[in-house]
Amino acid sequence: MTLIIPNSMAAVSNMDICSESNTGSGLKAVTFNTTPIMSTYLLAFIVGDLSCIEKRSDSGTLIRVWTTKGKEHQGRFALETSLELLDFYNNYFGIAYPLPKLDHLAIPDFAWNDLWLNESFASWMGDKAVDAIHPDWDMWTQFLNADTASAFNLDGLANSHPIEQEVNNPAEIGQLFDAISYSKGGSVLRMLEDYIGAEEFRV
Repeated sequence: MTLIIPNSMAAVSNMDICSESNTGSGLKAVTFNTTPIMSTYLLAFIVGDLSCIEKRSDSGTLIRVWTTKGKEHQGRFALETSLELLDFYNNYFGIAYPLPKLDHLAIPDFAWNDLWLNESFASWMGDKAVDAIHPDWDMWTQFLNADTASAFNLDGLANSHPIEQEVNNPAEIGQLFDAISYSKGGSVLRMLEDYIGAEEFRV
């Protein structure tokens, strides 16, 4: 994988960097070594004005903690703990960590408020794709029973919440992973597609 990023930025991905070159106009190309075979959702890349502290574990893995510049010292405890944990897991499971390095990133903020759209879209699109391939399975009837009805049940409780809910701290994130975000959100997307038309919705 190759990322074209501003010269002032740092890029991090699952693997280590194999080459970096200037592409002109204040940009550089950062190319990473090929990952081993893995699930696609595990692939990550981060670009930002970041800096890191690093140490190598007893087993030889480079461990880094990335922070915004000027806050590297706040990652020292995390770095020392990561070193101890990695060696513990390697010994406990008898399986060595498979990558040449392990990165931890401390980011200042993350947009959780629209989590419902990400999760409900995945739920809705999964059924839509199966329906397109196997229309005889009658997926939308199953959707009404499994998702829409489930959403109605939870939405009828006093402790229900909107599909889009403001998140003020990490402790509030867990309550968003329920049938409201997945099933009610998916039902709203299905209703919206039906209202504006499938092709218009797709665009």
